[in-house]
Amino acid sequence: MAAVLLERSVVKRAFPLEMFSVCSYTGLTARGDKVRLEIQGSAMTGTAGEPLVSPDAPLGHDALVQFRVAHLTMLQAVIGRMAGYSSSVKNFAVTIAAASLAVAFDKATELPLWIALGAALLLGALDAYYLFKEKGFRATYERVVGEPLSKAGELAIKPDPASFRGALASVSIWLFYLPLLGIVGWLIWKGVPQ
Repeated sequence: MAAVLLERSVVKRAFPLEMFSVCSYTGLTARGDKVRLEIQGSAMTGTAGEPLVSPDAPLGHDALVQFRVAHLTMLQAVIGRMAGYSSSVKNFAVTIAAASLAVAFDKATELPLWIALGAALLLGALDAYYLFKEKGFRATYERVVGEPLSKAGELAIKPDPASFRGALASVSIWLFYLPLLGIVGWLIWKGVPQ
């Protein structure tokens, strides 16, 4: 965990409120006119009592590097979170499909298969949405890496435009959900053995 000591006006200027709803910060504490921002996984440090930047002075090279590292760390955390959500959705889809198949064969009814089919479709769309967002944040990460250091004070955490169709057509979506939908669809078509 790293911490940065900044003046309040710099925090208001450089860290908009939207960022705190998305990034993995661990704490924001204030003492007088100084604010301590702790960001998990970052390599930023500050000397106690000395602000890293002044609200009126241009940001120095070291401060810009620290802002860039913090920005990239926050983007990496969001990308990791999206990938984790996608994995959780896949796990949930397998669990629902397996439970529905077990109930369908146990009770000799097709209703659980229809539930599994609907759940697989909905969870596949949700998984594609998370992949879509992840691709947008990856594009943002690549853009930020390529920007000049003078823009390092801009810490927006917004995904760049990405294609939802591209996410739907991704191998990671179809390779997982197509067999699942095929098995459930085949069982609905053939009927549950009595």
